[in-house]
Amino acid sequence: MFESRERSTGIAANMDEPLDCPEPCDAAAGELPREALDSARATYAARRLRDRMFGDQLFSDPAWDLLLDLYIAHWEGRPVSVKSACIAASVPQTTALRYIAHMVELALIKRSSHPVDARIKYLQLSERAVEKMTSFFTRSPGTPARRATDPDAPPA
Repeated sequence: MFESRERSTGIAANMDEPLDCPEPCDAAAGELPREALDSARATYAARRLRDRMFGDQLFSDPAWDLLLDLYIAHWEGRPVSVKSACIAASVPQTTALRYIAHMVELALIKRSSHPVDARIKYLQLSERAVEKMTSFFTRSPGTPARRATDPDAPPA
């Protein structure tokens, strides 16, 4: 299910690579990357539509679903409980929990406790993961930001 230890180490190392985002990098400045957020929302909605059309047993990418949900929640200022994240991953809870644990090890996700109820844990993307997701959606083919700066980008 998960990559080998060497592959995992490679993913963690990639988190330290420069972003190459256009100056100034909105994610680094903490400014809302509207087009990237809209693309992330559309991607998540398309994945749920695909599940409804073809069934939820055919496709599965819980890590990506978790990243999408946490990225959207980050910019909406919405806390995400572990329980909610497991639902967003669209896989059985035990599977989602394994992915969450792995992503915490890779420093993509941070856990925190509820200030009053110790039974509730929250998840959020690390700053570096937010930057990577913003960079991904800014550079992805078909996004408005990419089309405006890249004449070879495919049309929407």
